[in-house]
Amino acid sequence: MPKWVLCFLKSHRQLITKLGKIYLHVRTLQRHLQQATDHEAMHLWATRHELEESNDSPDDRLVLVKTVPGGVGNGRWTSGGYLATLGIYHELHCLRRIYWHFYPDVYFVNMTSNAKEEERAHARHCIDTVRQSLMCSPNLGLYSFKWMGDNVKPALKTGARRTCVKLDPLHEWANSRATGWNPLVWKPKNITK
Repeated sequence: MPKWVLCFLKSHRQLITKLGKIYLHVRTLQRHLQQATDHEAMHLWATRHELEESNDSPDDRLVLVKTVPGGVGNGRWTSGGYLATLGIYHELHCLRRIYWHFYPDVYFVNMTSNAKEEERAHARHCIDTVRQSLMCSPNLGLYSFKWMGDNVKPALKTGARRTCVKLDPLHEWANSRATGWNPLVWKPKNITK
């Protein structure tokens, strides 16, 4: 699964129904999400109707000019579309970005003070993005506690089972819309904003 996928939601309810649900042990889900942060980005397109059905406002139309076979993109022409994303990919991108801040000597070497402040602002945005997601779709799994060794406080057991969207079909669906890295786009002349 890519860390950042630009794609569309035809209908959130239809998407979830199509993907189905499965019980996963939390550690299985964590393994999937850890692997997810190691992949690269893909770009996908949506139609006006598809965005309107997802309750988004399709004001910023982009036209795919051309993608180059064997290079950037996948070599397909597209008459037009809308650039969008599934929230999970933005949230995974944000978690990865926050992780980088634990290792600034690796990920932020030789940054100027302005670049560091921009990165801190990006991290604050990412923390708020993850917070909003957690509050909007809270994990309602019941986590119990256990005694460990000589500790005077019980430890949280995080292995509660939960219902999850199957990630592999989600990734396959997103990949089916991919146009590749950095597709060439232009802003149509009839855009008034």
